[in-house]
Amino acid sequence: MPITSPQTYCGYNPVQTAAARLDLTIDTTNAAGVYTASVVIPAYSMVVDIIVHAVALWNAGTSSTLIVGDGDDPNGYYAAVNLKATDLLADESLSFASAGGVGGAYFTDGITHIGNRWSTSQKTVTMELTTVGTVPTTGETVMFVTYARIPEGIDGGSTVKLGTYVAT
Repeated sequence: MPITSPQTYCGYNPVQTAAARLDLTIDTTNAAGVYTASVVIPAYSMVVDIIVHAVALWNAGTSSTLIVGDGDDPNGYYAAVNLKATDLLADESLSFASAGGVGGAYFTDGITHIGNRWSTSQKTVTMELTTVGTVPTTGETVMFVTYARIPEGIDGGSTVKLGTYVAT
């Protein structure tokens, strides 16, 4: 028998989006290496989608490889995304619905089931770009993390009532 949960949001919007950006024109280190940007997701949240959008290709001499993950697995959401040319061209995006063959370890069966989306504690989603070879002179990538959050106080007197089950 399914458990149902009556929900009352009273003006609360549980779906929110946070963004992080890697932009060579902003980063002044001007060196090949590792670039990171992160988004913090509050406790009692479900990651709905992570969109990675290539604004401009990265032109490091040898490679520009992006991973996206969290504290449990640094490439859990996306693994080895080539930002020089093949996996994500300028003005293209990856998402859970269209991972482009680079879904990470959390894509448990390739494309239809994604793990590690729910957390009762705060989590950080990080994109990490590793550039190898000559110093890149162009490159910009944006990550949008959309998540749904249960309102505060779910343990009693909350706006979301927990489901119950009564054996019959």
